[in-house]
Amino acid sequence: MKHKKRSNPVSDWIVRPNAFTALIDPRQFDQAQERLYWLLPSHYKRGIYLLRKIKKEIYSDIESVLKKHGFDPEYARLTPLTLAIKRYLPDGTAYWCFLISPKIEDRKELLCVGIDMEADDLIDRIFLIPSDSFNLCGMCLLTEQDQKYAEWLQKEEDLESVIISLLRATVSV
Repeated sequence: MKHKKRSNPVSDWIVRPNAFTALIDPRQFDQAQERLYWLLPSHYKRGIYLLRKIKKEIYSDIESVLKKHGFDPEYARLTPLTLAIKRYLPDGTAYWCFLISPKIEDRKELLCVGIDMEADDLIDRIFLIPSDSFNLCGMCLLTEQDQKYAEWLQKEEDLESVIISLLRATVSV
């Protein structure tokens, strides 16, 4: 006991999952762990950095689409865009909580991108959501079970035409 602390490598550990009865429901424990994770400044900053990086990549992709169709790529920044991180309800249903910024709340429709932080391809789903579907606080909560889910979900092959129509609704070209 009077020796220096020595950490054993993980490979030497003897682990038996669920050796004891859980005091807390596993799902509730996972939710608490996630909340604690995001409270740490380094993780929060990493999340913010990733969202900024994704937004930059999306705008770059939109610029490419605009160039391809003969539009000024500078218009890409005018695309009404919002992001949301994919979360799960206690029953396992996926949901996204999109927030609308005051700069784009007057637009008729918004390009809403769902992000899955645990997937290799971070962009999970893309929706075209009418701005009147956002509540007074500027939020739109969307689950896979919502009636509008399938209507708002965009297919990858339709994204170019969606972007062009959003551009035309934004500026007179």
